[in-house]
Amino acid sequence: MASSPNFEFLHAHDAQLVRLGSLAEWYFADDPNTCLIKLRQFGEVLAQLTAAKVGLYVDAEEKQVNLLRRLRDRGVLKGEVDRLFHELRKAGNDATHELAGNQRTALSGLKYARALGIWFHRVFTHDRTFDPGSFIPPPEPHVETQALKAELAQLRKEVYASLSKVDAAEALAQAEAQRRLEAEALAQEAAAQVQAFQTRLAQVQTQADRASEQELKQTIAQAQVAETHVSLDERETRRLIDAQLRAAGWDVDSEVLTYTSGTRPQKGKNLAIAEFPTAEGRADYALFVGLQVVAVVEAKRQSKDVSVLPDNVLFEDGQGRSIRADLMDKCNLHTILRLPTGIFYAQGVKTNVLFFQRGTTEKGNTKQVWIYDMRTNMPAFGKRTPLTREHFRDFGQCYGNDPQGSSPRVDQGEEGRFRCFLREAIAKRGENLDLSWLRDESLQSGDDLPEPEVIATEIMEKLRLATKEMESLLVLLEGEEAPEAVSASVGLPIVE
Repeated sequence: MASSPNFEFLHAHDAQLVRLGSLAEWYFADDPNTCLIKLRQFGEVLAQLTAAKVGLYVDAEEKQVNLLRRLRDRGVLKGEVDRLFHELRKAGNDATHELAGNQRTALSGLKYARALGIWFHRVFTHDRTFDPGSFIPPPEPHVETQALKAELAQLRKEVYASLSKVDAAEALAQAEAQRRLEAEALAQEAAAQVQAFQTRLAQVQTQADRASEQELKQTIAQAQVAETHVSLDERETRRLIDAQLRAAGWDVDSEVLTYTSGTRPQKGKNLAIAEFPTAEGRADYALFVGLQVVAVVEAKRQSKDVSVLPDNVLFEDGQGRSIRADLMDKCNLHTILRLPTGIFYAQGVKTNVLFFQRGTTEKGNTKQVWIYDMRTNMPAFGKRTPLTREHFRDFGQCYGNDPQGSSPRVDQGEEGRFRCFLREAIAKRGENLDLSWLRDESLQSGDDLPEPEVIATEIMEKLRLATKEMESLLVLLEGEEAPEAVSASVGLPIVE
């Protein structure tokens, strides 16, 4: 079997990586289940080799999930790279234990494995700009092989027809013995390759042990920089988000559950509807809990974590509170941008942009939240006063150059638009993120009043929320159990 052009560049590191990647491609067309198992093995070998290079390898018996956790805690794996390793692990486990797997999942897995291979090569060759070219769709070698198999089967049939029953039985026995010998030879070859790889790991670990702490820190820094350049196409980005939303309890399939195919919000269901129309065009996903939209997600290549939420999710009790707490536990919610009303939805509906990254643990990832108020004392934007890039200039300067939100920042105090709130203070407010501090002076002058339909929409929204709260109160007074809140999490890597 020839090695795959998608994984050939990994020969510089270890032949096992090339062999497993090539085997996965070989099985892709006819046996996607086995393809996914080989990709899981690819991920295990790559993780072990990564661990050895930074002095963290223990032994081959360590579970992959534990090894990945140690690499993440050390700072070697972050963001997209960490997610891709886990995608290969989980898909491979499903293939092994539940006989799961289809060609769509297998193709995604091949792309994930190659992206991880490129990341690994960039880190440990110090070549940040390495580019092996576009992913080459795996060929279907079994198309010709099937014809060959049919021809061989016909030849065997003709041969066996000319033999006596005794001769046929003897021929079958000889063929079976030959197959056993071939299987044993393959098993011995595989065992030898595994042993050679273990020896290789020990050598790499020894080299890492000799490295200084400064050298290891530099390698980890290179791994983190390389992670920011991991590139997936938009289709694969959507499939990753599909998996994350599905794990959080949403019904989602961005290729099937689309607005154009007729999918609509339904009572009692958590639906992620793809290609949903908004005032600014189609959103890649709109997340609905029943008939209420709770998030809009945009999936683009090489992008970072950002989500756009309707304002009531930031302050309503019940499910809104649990969503906020879950988000701040699992993610580092570092920035909120309070947009003017009517930007993404109908006039009068408030919108907030949330910037966050998936954390390294399940709890306590948000330490503080910076909030920029672009809503208070701003004009009523619309056709007469369009919102332009210039209006975001001050926010960009306050945010800083680091996309992860870690640039030095200054709290502007009660008179400024940019302020910092500690996680503990937010918890005391019932996880309420609808934080404002500026005195609204725009309503002091009749000339600055919003258009009548804006005011009417705001009043209707407040009445709707008041009615909802009254209905909940009536349920409690009547002694009935309130409907159980649907558990949902937006603690996800949402990309713009």
